[in-house]
Order: sequence, then structure tokens, then C-alpha cells
Amino acid sequence: MSTRPLTIEQINWLRVNAYLPPIVLLGVLFICVTSSACLLTTFPESPFLVGFVAAAAILLVFIAVLTLLYASRNYMDLRDGVAHVREARLVGKRRYKPRGSAARYYLRFDGLSELETLPEIYEQVDEGNVYTVIYSPRSQRCWGVEAQARSAEPAL
Repeated sequence: MSTRPLTIEQINWLRVNAYLPPIVLLGVLFICVTSSACLLTTFPESPFLVGFVAAAAILLVFIAVLTLLYASRNYMDLRDGVAHVREARLVGKRRYKPRGSAARYYLRFDGLSELETLPEIYEQVDEGNVYTVIYSPRSQRCWGVEAQARSAEPAL
């Protein structure tokens, strides 16, 4: 396994995914905390409101932990400054299309976890072939693939 420096596009993608989620999270937390404080000071003896705010706080803590884990993976790949390069056989690929959202594309290579990729890369690969895979291991992002030269089949 070797490494390559990240390209400007890869650096920008990792920056957005490392810094934007925590910024949005802070904005959401600020809005929720201030609105909860206003409601609790306005209606201090409402048991329903106190329970609702407590349940919302638990949910927000859970969402905050997931968001920070996601952002930290992207940040660590950004901090490394390199993409990993490895030869591997493509053993599977899948397209996931949730309702009302853009499709997501995934590739699975021997010895690697499932990597998310772009539609252009997804369309150009075939299962069973060996590729040089360029990826970020923590964010599990496939940046590119290069087909390996096939050896000539012996004639019968």
C-alpha cells in the first residue's frame, strides 16, 4: 500500500465534511437551548414541557455524538493529507437511492470496507476486475480507480 497527496478537490470535499456539520450542529444547539430556556422560564411548572425538553436534550446529544464522529473521520483524513493507494479486486457494487434524495454509490473491494464513490467511477468499474484504488480510509471515500492491465490469456 502506498499514498498520494490529496488533490485540491479532495481537500475541499474533506474540509466541507469536516467543518460544516459541527458549525450547523452549533447553530441547531444554540436555537434549541435558547428556545428551551425561554419555554421553561415562561412555563416552569409544566411537567409535559419539562419532559419534552429532557427528551429533546437526549436526542440532541445522540445526534451531536454522531455528527462529531462523522466530522472527525473527515478531519483525520484531511489532517493526514494523503489518499491511500492499493490494488484490490472489486467484489461488489451497489447503488442506494432513498426517496427524495440523490443516489449514493458504493464499491466493495477485497480487503477494504465498503467505499462511497461518485457515479462516474461506479459506472466505469466491473465486478471481478482488479483495480488500483485511491481512497481515504477513515471517511471511507473512493476518490478514483485505475484498471490494471490484464495478462494475455493463453491460446488453446
